[in-house]
Amino acid sequence: MNKSITEAPLTTLLCLKIHGSDASTFLQSQLTIDVDRIENGQSRMAAYCEPKGRVISTLVLAFIDGDFYMLIPTVLKDDVLNTLLKYRFRAKVEFDPAADSQVYAATVNSTGIIIPHPLDELRSYRVGSAGHADKSVSTKELAAWSMADFDSGMVWLDQRTSCRHLPQSLGLIANNAVDFDKGCYPGQEIIARLKYLGKAKHTIRKFHTRINSDALAAANYLRDHSGKRQGQRLNSISLDSNAHGLAVVSCAALATDSRLYFADENAQRIGGDIVFDQA
Repeated sequence: MNKSITEAPLTTLLCLKIHGSDASTFLQSQLTIDVDRIENGQSRMAAYCEPKGRVISTLVLAFIDGDFYMLIPTVLKDDVLNTLLKYRFRAKVEFDPAADSQVYAATVNSTGIIIPHPLDELRSYRVGSAGHADKSVSTKELAAWSMADFDSGMVWLDQRTSCRHLPQSLGLIANNAVDFDKGCYPGQEIIARLKYLGKAKHTIRKFHTRINSDALAAANYLRDHSGKRQGQRLNSISLDSNAHGLAVVSCAALATDSRLYFADENAQRIGGDIVFDQA
């Protein structure tokens, strides 16, 4: 992905500005990464987990000129904010939508709040007003950004997938989104126990499959040809009657090369067999 692409609006994301004298300490106690290691102008992928270790939301956290900026899925804004506020107690920290907080794919000419992509050094986000954004952005340009996210392993959750998966199942360990040498945070004990004493039963894979674009939203679970559930679709897009994206998949199903397909909530098949990229 080239930084010279059109400055496209990424409407599925929003930005929170997190500030106050206790902001760093508070975030350190809540997120899966060591917040103190983020230097000015840097960003990290991270997760916000519930006490059982399942991920409420993946996120991008940046530290810029004394303040933190957190990119989260728009649809999970209330879930993330309500949880942050529940644990804030008397900490001096505020969570505000960044001024003109629309998120864009940045270009080489972008100015303002620029957040580097944590998994792809060729891309960045810009937070601000419409500015130089091209209103004629094509579907293909937005799809190209999503495809680059799939390639990098950038996972975004929604209301279907929030609080369903451990960080290991989402590939967050491999993408440096969990630090095991920091202090406690919600779910830390369970996440660490799986790393040192267990083995994850699910993993993440990039996929494509033949599927009608109108049906993709209903394609939730992965099932094998006996009807057994073997995973869940994560973020994905539809291009030319094909779906591309990321999915959580059973390690056992991958080990046996099981033929899998998507199904809706009623276990009705949607589309063709799923093809996974090699790990």
